[in-house]
Amino acid sequence: MATLGLPIVALIVTICILLMIGFLIILYKNYLTTYLEITQIELKKLRGCIPDFKLLDYDIVNYSIIMNITNLSCSIEYSKFMYVDLVIIYISENDTIIEWLKYCEDGGLGTWRVIAIYDDIINPINQLLKSGLWDAGETLTINATLTSLPDKIIQIIITTPEGYVKTLTLS
Repeated sequence: MATLGLPIVALIVTICILLMIGFLIILYKNYLTTYLEITQIELKKLRGCIPDFKLLDYDIVNYSIIMNITNLSCSIEYSKFMYVDLVIIYISENDTIIEWLKYCEDGGLGTWRVIAIYDDIINPINQLLKSGLWDAGETLTINATLTSLPDKIIQIIITTPEGYVKTLTLS
């Protein structure tokens, strides 16, 4: 009788371990399924609107490019401007220069900042409170300060917080 007891206990322990492993696999599968569903919903939200911008005009003033850019599609939160980059491709003393500008409220070399906002009726931007949205139809006057004196601007590339890129080619 004693010789049968040990194999029976081992069998019961093995069955319990296999049941626990099966339960953990099902639990993990349910977690992954839920995570993937949430991720897909978030991606659909992001992909639902592809940002688009229009450069209305620009002026070169010393090291700065003063430009008016209108948002044609998705809203961008003012608090996320720090994740919006401008890449400016320009000619300076017969050299082609590519410069990546980060957002900085105070400006400075190698940065861009908002100096005026037009047609901002819905979700108005408040720079002091760092709130509001740059909605479709609204125009920002942007001061982009370069590190070299530009002779001619070739392209302005805007990257959004979601990773979209819009290239504005100048003629």
